[in-house]
Amino acid sequence: MSSPTAASRLCTAQSTSPVRIDTQAGPALLERFADLQSRCIDPDTFDAADFELWQALDDHAREGSGVLDLRPHGEALMRVPGELMEAFFDVCRCQSTPLQAMYLPSELSASADWVRACPDDVLIVQEAQLSA
Repeated sequence: MSSPTAASRLCTAQSTSPVRIDTQAGPALLERFADLQSRCIDPDTFDAADFELWQALDDHAREGSGVLDLRPHGEALMRVPGELMEAFFDVCRCQSTPLQAMYLPSELSASADWVRACPDDVLIVQEAQLSA
């Protein structure tokens, strides 16, 4: 397995310095994220894969961590609403432990709109890059 630092940055750079949101905004942003989660659930199509992804996002949003591994959630990531992921990244921007790396499954297109919404200073690594 090669080092994730050898992987290319997949998010498009929008600025030269990391953008951080005031940490006092965290509770309001977390509430917005939770509200979007509840509004985005379609009971006719929401399945176990969606639940597992949303639980992983919720756990990360509430606890924060430098690394988010989304590789097990490929199927659900293909259909996650962009607005939800943008709200998730807003939460990540105000955490005391900022998101530093996000691991994505190989089958996810790096051009997905929500991937481009991630914070500029997050290293994004696709699964295929780890085994190269």
